[in-house]
Parts: sequence; structure tokens; C-alpha cells
Amino acid sequence: MNKIGLFALIKPTMAFAFNKDRLIFLMAFPVLVLTGLMTASYFYPLFYLAETVVPEVRVNYYMLFSVVVLGPFCILSVMLKTQLLVFFGEDERQSKIFLPKPDKKSAGYFLVSLKIILLSLLISTLIVLTVIAIARQFVALPERIGMYALGASVLISPYFIVRFLFKLPAIAAGQPLGWIESWQMSRQINLVMAVLLSLFFVVPMLLSVNLYVFVRGFLHNEQLTIVLGNFFVMFALLFACILQAAYCGYLYSQVSSKV
Repeated sequence: MNKIGLFALIKPTMAFAFNKDRLIFLMAFPVLVLTGLMTASYFYPLFYLAETVVPEVRVNYYMLFSVVVLGPFCILSVMLKTQLLVFFGEDERQSKIFLPKPDKKSAGYFLVSLKIILLSLLISTLIVLTVIAIARQFVALPERIGMYALGASVLISPYFIVRFLFKLPAIAAGQPLGWIESWQMSRQINLVMAVLLSLFFVVPMLLSVNLYVFVRGFLHNEQLTIVLGNFFVMFALLFACILQAAYCGYLYSQVSSKV
């Protein structure tokens, strides 16, 4: 698939995302849940100082569990449902509001998402460590090279995430895809694909931040400002995920049909 074809898929992606009824269906419940979760974490922090003789940092395990588990669950559920709508149309809508439910397909989707992240981090870490090992043979490296290596691994890992990303729409389409197959399918389009996916994320988030700053300028109620700020961020985050998931779904359909 050429680069022109990659940019051409932006049009159906936008048409999908800006459909009012579909957007309300996908986002109403998850946005409210995540907004409430983030607002609650402001008033009930994940970490707090215990009032003891010696100050002690303690963990609010209820909030930690909610943020770590419920947040990704809602986000990945919306992405999965988005791709199901892309592949199977409005037959996937069985109610007016989308309520994420754990089932076999969602479990597989979440597990593969975690595998993609971990495998990408592992590969990038091995590459960085290999480069460091070779560099040690020729030059003296700084003492904090371990921290630099960790940062480099995190920066490199998105490249591998993009290379394996086709595995997610493949699960939604009911066509399990191997790691090598995903790598090969994204071989010639990975850089442009990465740029577009980044823009789908960055632009909505920047707009939400600007909107929050604008609202904060004339709203003098701190609690209401916090709630609105969290709402803007969660809305933008989920909207960005819908854009990315829809684009990946359309792109997978195009690429898989030509393999």
C-alpha cells in the first residue's frame, strides 16, 4: 500500500469518529467512568502520608486498582468496539450506550495489547543493551548509563508497537495474526502510520488542554474546574483512541486484502 492510500484512509476515519450517534454510543459511559475515576483520585490520592510518629508513605490500594485496571479496561474496550463497528457495521450496536463487558474476545484483545507492549519494551531494551555493550569496548560510558538506557528503551519501543499493532484489529476481525505476519504487513508503511497515529493522539489532547486553560481563566470554582478538566482530558483521550482504532481497522482491511 502506498503513502497516498494511507492518507486517503483519514477521510473514512474522520467520518466514523464524527458520527454523533456513534460517538455518543461509544463514549458516554466510558467518559463518565474515567472522569469520575480521575476526579476521585484527586481527592483520594494513590499515595499519601500516614499520620504517624515517623512520616510514612502509604498506598491507597482501592484507587490504585481502579486506575490501573479500570482505566485500561475502558480504553481498550472502546478501541475493540470501534474496530468491531468498522468491520461488522451497526449490527454491533445492541443498545443505546456501550457498556464494556469482559468476554473471550475482549480478554484476548487485552492480553495481546499487553504482550505487544512488553515485547516491544523487551526488544528495544535488548537493542539498547547491545549497543551499550559494544560502545563499552571503545569508550568510557557515564555512571548513569542505566538510566539513559531505560529512557532510550522507552523512546524506541513505540516503533515496535506500531510494527505489531495489526494484531489488534486482526483479533477484532476474527482473523488471528502472527507476530511475523504483523511485522511484514507494516514493513513499508510503519513510519507514516506512526506519524498519523501520533497526530490522532496529540491533536485532541492539545485541544483539550487549551480548552481547560480557557475555562480555568473565567471559572473560579476549584472543584468544578477539576471535574471539567478531567472531563476534557478523558473525552480527548477516548476520542483519540477511537480515531486510532478506526484508522487501524480501515488500514488492516486494506492491507490484509492485498497480502
